[in-house]
Amino acid sequence: MAGIPGIIYPPTLDFDYLVQRPQQLLKALSQLGVTVYFFNRDVHCKEEGLGVERYHEHLYLFHQHEFYYPQHIRPVVYYSNPTQVRSISSYNPILRVFDSLDEAVDEFSSWQPYYHQAVASADLVLAASDKLYSRARQINPCTVLLPNGCDYDYFRQAGGRRIRPLDLPELKGHVIGYMGVVASWCDLELLDELAAALPDCSFLIIGPLYNVHDVPLRSNLHWLGYKDYDELIDYVGYFDVGIIPFKTSTMTEAVNPIKMWEYLALGIPVVATALPEVSKYGNLVYCSAGREEFISHTRQALQDKSENRREQRMALARENSWPDRARQMLEAIEARFQAQGIKTREGLPAPPGATAYRRRNYHASGRVKYPGVKKFKLSLAGG
Repeated sequence: MAGIPGIIYPPTLDFDYLVQRPQQLLKALSQLGVTVYFFNRDVHCKEEGLGVERYHEHLYLFHQHEFYYPQHIRPVVYYSNPTQVRSISSYNPILRVFDSLDEAVDEFSSWQPYYHQAVASADLVLAASDKLYSRARQINPCTVLLPNGCDYDYFRQAGGRRIRPLDLPELKGHVIGYMGVVASWCDLELLDELAAALPDCSFLIIGPLYNVHDVPLRSNLHWLGYKDYDELIDYVGYFDVGIIPFKTSTMTEAVNPIKMWEYLALGIPVVATALPEVSKYGNLVYCSAGREEFISHTRQALQDKSENRREQRMALARENSWPDRARQMLEAIEARFQAQGIKTREGLPAPPGATAYRRRNYHASGRVKYPGVKKFKLSLAGG
């Protein structure tokens, strides 16, 4: 790992909010000894006057702060928002890594004018699904398939925890859960039908509303909104079944759902729309071709008490952890270094004046407080 000079992630996501693939990969990379500069969007930090925080030994969070590294050190720039393609050169990168997370259609159609250039100009393209890989590979042969994964060590703890959150409602019967953004790619009519078909079950929906406003309201449907990542296992530990009720569309057909891996790490049965990336695991995931089958599969999943199948689910999640994905990413970067004859050992320095990291809650009541969220089209579908 000594040959990697360090990685910069331009301002795209807030480090603490809706922890997704970029945050997970970069945390895992830093734990492998690679220095990471993660630039938060500065809209939160104007009032707090924050500078640089040290998350741990090799990971630094920048808040409204000028870039600091000697000009002779050229970092790897890893980015996931194709609209940033024209600004990447300002970082003087030694290697450009573009991460293709979602299809540039439908909800992410604003990415389309920038997508081809982002892929074509990258020294390395990472793709989260087979569909994204195939599309990018036609443009840039230096494309690597890197599916999503899970924070296995974190989610496996949930089974033994029963810390009852203060806002957890009174639950009756089995608990069917969803965690993640509630957005236009979610089939809310299916969720309504599912809650009506299983009135003796409780449904916990953990996550903020992104671009939807009207959600089904039933006595057994509990909308708990956004929760900090560190709090998630206090809620999902109550799940008996995890669901992924996505619509089938051009965009979702390219999604490799992180929540699928996280449910598997919990050991619980998973019921999902039969998307290509989900159907690969049809032996352990209840893949549903329509609403009726989704409801039928949920009933079956509630009866799935096999300890052997639970262990198989958790084993699959363990084999697809973020540390494993980070190692694959590093191998791909090192291969590009070798192919391009790049030799460097000097890494990004520790920024001066970095303070100890402290978690902040920018997002009270589960609502996105920062402006312009639609403009940035955050990659949320896979999360």
